[in-house]
Amino acid sequence: MTDSSPKESLKSLVFFGKDFMIGSRVEGVARNHSLTFLRFDKQEALKEISPGPRLVLFDIAATGDDLPEMIGTLKNAYPATSLVGLAFHTDEASLDRGKKAGLHTLITRSNLVDGLNRILEKG
Repeated sequence: MTDSSPKESLKSLVFFGKDFMIGSRVEGVARNHSLTFLRFDKQEALKEISPGPRLVLFDIAATGDDLPEMIGTLKNAYPATSLVGLAFHTDEASLDRGKKAGLHTLITRSNLVDGLNRILEKG
């Protein structure tokens, strides 16, 4: 038996999105928390995530209709993983879609770095 929590064994931060500017900011957060950064833009990439990420960030506008299925798959496979949605604060449709899909937390693009840091520091 180890003293580590399930979150401590999860060593990656995954970003599902196509925006390279956002991706570079997310990568910086990952490095500051000693996490491996992975960026994907297709659902098929779920097979490549192992043993499980500490946090998965979805650019909600870029995920299309696959979002609920992706979240369901990740919740079943990695219950300790934080599932976070990202959208513009004015994009109410994406924020609502993220809530309905079952994301744990929603953050806005203007609060990206601070929001991710808060989530990761909470553990």
